[in-house]
Amino acid sequence: MDPLEVPLRIVHIALGTGFFAAFAINLAFGVARTAAACGAAAAMMVVARRIARAGRVNLAAAITFYTLCAILMALALAGYGTRDYGLIAICAAVFAASAFLRPVAYWSLAGSVTMGVALLAISEMRGWYHPLTVHQTGIRELLNLLVLVGAAAIGGRGLMFAIRSAILREEALSGALRSSQERMEKFFRASQNPMTVSRLEDGRYYEMNDAYLALFGYAREEITGRTAVELGLWEDPADRVRFAEQIRQRGVVRNCDARMRKRSGEVIEVQVSAELADIGGESCLLASIVDMSGKREAERRAEQLATRDAVTGLPNRVAALDRVQHAIQRAEASGRSIALVHLDIDRFKSVNDAIGYAAGDTLLREAAARLRSAMAPWETIARIAGDEFLVIAESLGHADEAPAVAARVLKALADGPFIADGRRLAVTATAGVSVGPEYAVDGESLLRRADTAMHAAKIEARGGHRVYDEAMSERMRDRLFVETSLRAGIARDELRLVYQPKFALDTGRVTGLEALVRWRHPELGDVAPSVFIPIAEESELIHELGEWVLVETCGQLARWQAQGLECVPVAVNLSAPQFRADLPRLVADTTRAHDLAPELIELEVTESLLIKDPEAARRLLQQVAARGSRIMLDDFGVGYSSLGYVKQLDLDGIKIDRSFIRDLVGSRHDGAIVRAIVGLAHGLGLRVVGEGVEFEAQAKILKELGCDEGQGFFFSRPLPGDEIGARFLSAATRTARAAS
Repeated sequence: MDPLEVPLRIVHIALGTGFFAAFAINLAFGVARTAAACGAAAAMMVVARRIARAGRVNLAAAITFYTLCAILMALALAGYGTRDYGLIAICAAVFAASAFLRPVAYWSLAGSVTMGVALLAISEMRGWYHPLTVHQTGIRELLNLLVLVGAAAIGGRGLMFAIRSAILREEALSGALRSSQERMEKFFRASQNPMTVSRLEDGRYYEMNDAYLALFGYAREEITGRTAVELGLWEDPADRVRFAEQIRQRGVVRNCDARMRKRSGEVIEVQVSAELADIGGESCLLASIVDMSGKREAERRAEQLATRDAVTGLPNRVAALDRVQHAIQRAEASGRSIALVHLDIDRFKSVNDAIGYAAGDTLLREAAARLRSAMAPWETIARIAGDEFLVIAESLGHADEAPAVAARVLKALADGPFIADGRRLAVTATAGVSVGPEYAVDGESLLRRADTAMHAAKIEARGGHRVYDEAMSERMRDRLFVETSLRAGIARDELRLVYQPKFALDTGRVTGLEALVRWRHPELGDVAPSVFIPIAEESELIHELGEWVLVETCGQLARWQAQGLECVPVAVNLSAPQFRADLPRLVADTTRAHDLAPELIELEVTESLLIKDPEAARRLLQQVAARGSRIMLDDFGVGYSSLGYVKQLDLDGIKIDRSFIRDLVGSRHDGAIVRAIVGLAHGLGLRVVGEGVEFEAQAKILKELGCDEGQGFFFSRPLPGDEIGARFLSAATRTARAAS
C-alpha cells in the first residue's frame, strides 16, 4: 500500500464533508455561486477518492489539491477577494499539498496559484474587479500576499523534504536496528553454546536457543514461561539463589561452576556466564552455559593417570610419596611412628616371559586385591614400580610393630595360588621395612631405606622381610658399585674365561671342560665369582654375562679347531634367570655362528632350577637336546635328589656335588650315597662326574665306585684357553696323559 493513501483518504473525507456542508449552507441562504463552487468541489473529492482506491494515489492527490486551489480561487473570484482567502485558505492549501504532490505537480500548482492570486489582486487594484469584501487590496497587501504564498510553497516543500529525510533516516536506522536484531536473534538461535533469557527474580525462562534445548533434552514449549526451580534444573536450588545474588551485586558473572540436571535426570557439570539486562523494564539474565562434564572427566582422568596406577588402580609412586610425606608430618606431630613396607614380587619377570604381559597384569591386579584386603583403615597400599608395592602403615605406637605389618601383608600374598591365563601360580614376595621419622624425615629417604632393606632380604632369602639398619646402606652401596663395575667390565673386556678339564677315571683322557668366568677389576683386583655372580643374578645382568660366556666359549672352541686341536665338549653353567624361553635359540644361533657342532656345547643346570617348574624345564631341555647340545645336572644330591623327575629329563649325565666327595675317604655314608647315585644314574643311561676331587685317594674311591669322570684340583686347576689347548687337546698330550 502507498504510504500516502491513508492520509489522503482523511483529506478526501474532511474536504468532501466540508465542501458538501458549505454547498448545503450556501444553497439554503441563496448564495448560488458559492454553493455551486462548493458542490463541484465535493464532487471532485468523490472522484479523487475513487481514483485513489484504484491505486493511483499520486493522480488522486493532484486532482484533490488542484481542485482545492481552483475552488479557493473561484470563491475569491466569486466576490470574496484575495485578501481573506489568499492569506488563510490558499496558503494553507499550498502548504498542505507539499505533503502529497510530487515535485513537478507541486511546483506547477504553487506557480499557478501564485499567478492566479497575483492577477486577482491586480484586478482589484485596477478596479477591474470589485469583490464583496470590505478590505481593499493595495500594493503592500499584494506584496504580502505574494510573499506569504511563496513562503508557504517553499517552506512547505522544505518542511516536507525535511520530514521525509527524517523519515528516511528513521527508516534506515529502524532497518539497521531490525537487521541487527535479526542478526542477534540468528546468532542467539544458531550459537553452539546453550543460551537463555530468563527473569532475574525467579528464573522464569523467556527465550532459549536450540543448543540449550539439545543439552537439557527439553522441547521449547516445556521450558518457556516456567522457572528454573519448577524444572529442577539446578541440582541445588540454593546455588541458583547465590548465583542471582552475585548478578545483582556485580551485574555480570563469568565462568561460575555449577551442577545442573537434564530432563533425563543426569547431572552435568557446567560453567554459567551471565549479565544483567533491562528488557521491557524488567531485570533479566542473559546467560550462556558451557557443558564442562567432558573436560572435568578428562581432568579427573589426567589426574588419575598422574597419581594412579593404570593396571591396579592403586596410587602410584608420585601419590605414594606425597602420602608418605604427610604421614611423616602427622607422625611428628603426634609422637607416633610410621612404617613403609616395600614389597617386590619374586621373579615376576619370569612370569611375564613365560605366559605374557596380559597374564602378568592379571597377577598384579590379584596381588593388589589381596593386599587391599589385608590393609587396616589407617594403612595405604600403592604400586610404585612394575612388580613393587608399598604399604604405608601409620599410627604405630612403637617401631617394633613394623615387622608384624610386613609379615601380615606377605602372608596375604602367599595365601593360595594365583590364577593367571588359566594357570595356577605360586607367588611369593620379599619385603623391606623402614620406620619413620626415626630414620628419615622425608618420603624419598624413607622409601629408599625400605628399598635397601627389601634388596637385602632378597639376597638372604626370597619370601621374607628385613627391617632397615644403617649397615645395609653400606652393603648395598658396595653391591651397587660391584654391579656398575661389572657392567662396565663386560664392555671393557675385563672378564676372561678359564677352563677346568674333566677326566675319564679309567683312561685318564680329557673328556670335557667347564668354562669358568673370572674378573679382574682395575681397582679391586680379582673379584671372586661368589661375589659378582649373585649380584649379576639379582640385577639381571646375568643375561648379558651369560651370553658373553657362551659367545666367548664358542669363540675359543673355534680357535682350537682352527689350530687343529681335538676339541672336547665345554660345559657352560646356567643360573635360574637364564632358564627362559629363548635359551634353545640362543645356544643354537651361537654355535651356528661359530661353525661348531652343537654337541660341543654342554649346559650345566642345577636341581633347584629344575624343581621350580619341572614341566617347563622338561620342555626347554628337550628343545636344547633336540638341537644337539648336551645337558648335565649339576650339584646332584644336595637338593631333592629325586631320580623320579630326572628320568623324565633329556640329560646326558649328572655331577655329584663336592660335599659328598670331600669326606669320601673317611665316611662310609658318603661312599654308600655315591655308590647308590652311580648305580641309579647308570641304570638310566647317564654318565656320572665327581666334582671337587682334590686328592688321589678320592679319585681312586670314585673309580672303584664306578664313577665315570672326575674333576678337581687333583687333576688340574682352571687354566686359560691357550694353556688348555697346549696341555690337553693336542693328540700327543692326550695320548701321553692317557698312558700316565
